[in-house]
Amino acid sequence: MQKTIGNVCLHSIGLIVPAKHNKYRPYLLRHPVLATLSFLLIAIKVVTVSIFTLTPETAYLSTITSPFLIQQANTARRDAGLPSLTPNDLLQEAARKKGEDMLKNNYFAHTSPAGVTPWKWFDSAGYNYVYAGENLAIDFSTGEGVHEAWMNSPGHRANILNPRYRDIGIAVVSGKFQDRTTTVVVQHFGSLSTEITNSTKNAPVNQLEKTTQPQPTKTPTIVPPAPAINTPLPIPEILEPTEGQILPSGASTIRGKSANGTTVELALDGKKAGSYFTANGIFSGNFKLPSEIQKEAKLTVFARMEERVSKLSPERNVIIDTRGPSISSDSAILLPDPNGDVTSIMLVIPIFGATKNAIVTIDDKVIPLKITGSVATGKISTASSTGKFTVRAEDTYGRVKSATVSPLQRYHINTPTAEEKVAQAKMNDFSRKAKDLSIVLVYAIALLLAINILIHIRIQHLDLIIHALLVIAMITLLFLIT
Repeated sequence: MQKTIGNVCLHSIGLIVPAKHNKYRPYLLRHPVLATLSFLLIAIKVVTVSIFTLTPETAYLSTITSPFLIQQANTARRDAGLPSLTPNDLLQEAARKKGEDMLKNNYFAHTSPAGVTPWKWFDSAGYNYVYAGENLAIDFSTGEGVHEAWMNSPGHRANILNPRYRDIGIAVVSGKFQDRTTTVVVQHFGSLSTEITNSTKNAPVNQLEKTTQPQPTKTPTIVPPAPAINTPLPIPEILEPTEGQILPSGASTIRGKSANGTTVELALDGKKAGSYFTANGIFSGNFKLPSEIQKEAKLTVFARMEERVSKLSPERNVIIDTRGPSISSDSAILLPDPNGDVTSIMLVIPIFGATKNAIVTIDDKVIPLKITGSVATGKISTASSTGKFTVRAEDTYGRVKSATVSPLQRYHINTPTAEEKVAQAKMNDFSRKAKDLSIVLVYAIALLLAINILIHIRIQHLDLIIHALLVIAMITLLFLIT
């Protein structure tokens, strides 16, 4: 009995201590044990990753968003020496309709099985294009992947870098396609102007681009009364607004110089916009701007006094932008909290324009949103009783816009049930225990290796030491770094 106990103790010590009876190779540091341990650790890691990969919430971590893809397209254009594209609500609407039609009718092509071409969606959205183009993508999980694939395709790249385009609209639509859930990305380009640079006049038209020749129209102009025989009046001068100034509100101010006692007539893009009397050599007043519009405009004035008139002043180029913030309610999405907090979710909504601040009202609670470029984000409670939120945005000009968004209609995220919370807690506990186990194994193998080296420092097995170090490095890479 004593001999049996002695053998057990001897072999137990041989598990970790190098000795003559184990040929100075501890049983726990031998190659089969280390190989088995490596296999088990890799299997645990694969199981852990698979559990979280198959969890539905990870689908919402995708970076496929309209603002991100617009930013990528404009970065590529700037690198190519081209002007950036301006986000356009009508193009976004056209892209959304095209994406929904593809999912509804189960096709992925520029032309539908019913023969509907891409240009129908531009027309139905009310975008009266001169040039237009379309890019499509499906089954991607990241925005980087979508943009990289487009840039690696000659036809899609030509659309992104087409110098004719001025506007862009992108829609990301999720739904069922051929009995699977997927995401379709539709990228629409367009231009309402025929103006192109000299370097692009002979550029070839891309196969996915449509060009229309606009019918000639008569440009409205102000025609001053026929000049009298008397000496013409001095040409008035516009002092305000300045060249290139942005006119953001519904009414803007005009101020300038003219001869005393004259009446100055103002024209906005050739249409009469106001009349002002000159006193002490200065005329001033307000004029009305078109609402909900962004465009370049030209201001001109002429002076009149009885039968005498002046010539038209030089054109003053301004930019009218009376749209205010543009809240892209159709693109609002909900993402899991990046910090892993199951009691909150992240609201992400594109807001275009010079947005200064934005808030969201949920269940009578006001939550400030963080503005980053053209994207507003904020945390909301998963216990929210409503699926509709009111978003209010204010730009740097004091213009305010509000919109009701319903992200739950497209991205369905329910408050976790008690069973789901228990399951999530078990998965988190499993992941934590796996990581704790890896840390323990790293220290254990390192300790065994140190004992092996120190006890019989003259007798070393380099293959065993190298194998043990490799296993330690593998555990560290699998569970401590990632």
